[in-house]
Amino acid sequence: MKKSIVIIIGIIYVASICLIGFFGMKIKAYNETIYVTNVECLNKDMRDGTDSQDNPYKYVILTYKLNLAYQIEWKVYPENASNRNIEFSYDTSTTVANVNYFGAVTFNKKGTITIQIKSTDGGNRGTTIKIIAR
Repeated sequence: MKKSIVIIIGIIYVASICLIGFFGMKIKAYNETIYVTNVECLNKDMRDGTDSQDNPYKYVILTYKLNLAYQIEWKVYPENASNRNIEFSYDTSTTVANVNYFGAVTFNKKGTITIQIKSTDGGNRGTTIKIIAR
């Protein structure tokens, strides 16, 4: 074999290593976990507020009537998150209202209920809302 062919093969080999190193090979990681980065409340009647420690929350004021119900609407980001499940956390000892698994709030009397909408993927991402029935 001629020396020039061996040199050309060596140059092609080194060039291919350099090109792959420069452009990179995208390796697809299977079963990659994509965590929730944000949970947003989508209800149009929600307003923005802050508590005494300047933590943001959304709130809505409703007129109380017998069997008052309010449906919470939410969106999880990113949309391709591995676990898009959320939970509603609130003080279960309250007698003001109850929240079910689907985000339906049913009021028993006038008052305020503070609800945290959080992802269940372990990232503790979420948002806080207050619903006030007067």
